[in-house]
Amino acid sequence: MGALSVRLRLAATGLLVLTLAGCSSDSPVDGEPPAVPSGPTTLQPAEGKVPSGTTRVTCAVEAADGPVRLALDLPSGFRAGRHRDRGCTWRDRVRMHDSDIPYSIDVVVSVATADGSLDDVHAREEPFLVEGDSPEGDDSILDLLLDQGVPALGPTLGDRLSWRCYCDGQDLITRMAQADGVRVTWSSVVPLTEKTDAAFARAVDGAGTV
Repeated sequence: MGALSVRLRLAATGLLVLTLAGCSSDSPVDGEPPAVPSGPTTLQPAEGKVPSGTTRVTCAVEAADGPVRLALDLPSGFRAGRHRDRGCTWRDRVRMHDSDIPYSIDVVVSVATADGSLDDVHAREEPFLVEGDSPEGDDSILDLLLDQGVPALGPTLGDRLSWRCYCDGQDLITRMAQADGVRVTWSSVVPLTEKTDAAFARAVDGAGTV
């Protein structure tokens, strides 16, 4: 087979792949709006048992739909801290061993009435966003990700936002979930990313009113 015939066959194959991709069932149909996520927009009652190794904590807070008491299942090491404004805070003092000199950090979880949207928070952090995996100086923001219209606190639709910040010489991570005007914020450090993400997901996936 000649080189020209091979190139023609490859071109035809590539065109077929592109055509099939364009006809995928996941693609929106012309003239139809994209699918809108379905689910409640007000906070729902917490369901299920408290997972092993966690403690159920609650916070009285003002939601968009009125006052509620939100429940979260936090790892049992967390202890209630000082309230900031009208909200609740819990802290876990974690001993770190990722350097020659052991040190401790505070992992902090807070619940409060939201002062704006997570889109606002995203816009505030975006000017400091850098590409790649390495900070480009103090206050560098990495891995900035906003998911909107998703189950955010239990089944209640809202937004989730996450990012990494190289701030004041510390490599920090922040996770947020917001629905019905209530925001949960989880602040930790990069070496604890996997542990933090697992605990955060478990807490907000099971969050609800009591």
